[in-house]
Amino acid sequence: MNYHSIFFFCALSTQALALTIIGPSGAAVLNREVVGDSRTDTSVNIQAIEVRRATSQSSASQVVEADKILQIVIAANTVSDFLLNPEFQASPDFDALWSSSNPSIATVDEAGFVTWVSDGAVRIRLETIYGDYTAAIDVDTSLSSPTTTVIGYQSGSLGKAAWDATRALAIAGGDKNLFTTQDHAQGTYLRNTNNWTASLDWTGVSNWNSDGGSRKAGVAITPYHTAHAWHAGYTPQVGSTLRFVDQAHNIVNRTVVARTRVGLTDIGLVRLNEPLPTSIKVYSVLPSDWADYSPAQSLKGVIAVVFDQEEKTLAKQILNVSSQGFFGAISHSPTEAFATSSAVYPTLTEALITGDSGNPFFIVLTGEPILMGCVYSQKNLPFLSNHITEINSSLESLGPGASTVTTVDLSGFTDY
Repeated sequence: MNYHSIFFFCALSTQALALTIIGPSGAAVLNREVVGDSRTDTSVNIQAIEVRRATSQSSASQVVEADKILQIVIAANTVSDFLLNPEFQASPDFDALWSSSNPSIATVDEAGFVTWVSDGAVRIRLETIYGDYTAAIDVDTSLSSPTTTVIGYQSGSLGKAAWDATRALAIAGGDKNLFTTQDHAQGTYLRNTNNWTASLDWTGVSNWNSDGGSRKAGVAITPYHTAHAWHAGYTPQVGSTLRFVDQAHNIVNRTVVARTRVGLTDIGLVRLNEPLPTSIKVYSVLPSDWADYSPAQSLKGVIAVVFDQEEKTLAKQILNVSSQGFFGAISHSPTEAFATSSAVYPTLTEALITGDSGNPFFIVLTGEPILMGCVYSQKNLPFLSNHITEINSSLESLGPGASTVTTVDLSGFTDY
């Protein structure tokens, strides 16, 4: 409850919870004390106390929107009642009579409790032996807003496949560190078998490069090329060394021989001096017509795997996908969006920080990591699949023997 104390002779702005007190002449009276006979000096203090009460019961229902199963909860409507409570500071036998100007809007009892009947403005009158005073208040209904929670996906959809795959890994548990030993100076790396994504092949994620150390990530999109973020120098310079580690912990180094930006996007590409061996994973991306299989916002709620500069695999939830394929929000705490995700993700995530830009962002389909893009900021990244034509053109510009990115076949999923 909200308490608003005012002296009967102080003018206040007219709004809900605020009282405007008008004297008998119709003019506001400021700082004047009510005076009785010679034995009694009385000032009246009015409290306006908002009392919220429900007028309906909450309800819940499930609906299907594209491939998502949503739970919609409508909370109870509430109304504003008020308690206008006189406190007698000097005269306990002070006589007061409350009345309402419109009982069809609100009623008031002898204790000054104003009860909502219907929405509207009303004046509450106080009659005393010293004069009559009125208070203008608003009583209204606060309409509840429905809350929507994604609780699942339709069978056969891209959203369900992506949701099920990553959620299963998260429930199985583990920790965030990709390596138990990671010594860049000595070139010693030991993969962590307890990592929650240890069943996935992350050999194509570069864990170090000589242009900025571990901070400037890269991810293999062809045997000859890696993708990066372009801003703030996160795409390594020509002459830099990119390091990869295969499943047997062998180091594979390659040198950057060319670099380019994809149009005006934040996507940076580099060409390596020689192709990566087959022991290093090259990642596929969704095809440019991905929206035919995942309508706008249908990837909302899917748990993604996001790398950071310390080679941790973080569980994050997609909160928004724009029509341009730019993720508008990534939840740092995946318990936010799904009712069914409580208690399994907090230990698998943390906030991204400065220096994590350029690290790759994946969803998982049929046991394979699918590259979505490289982190642009703490909560956003450009979606590679919306720039496939420009990316392939840029790859060709980097030199002879250029490859094109590989796209995933989505024909087995529901086509919307």
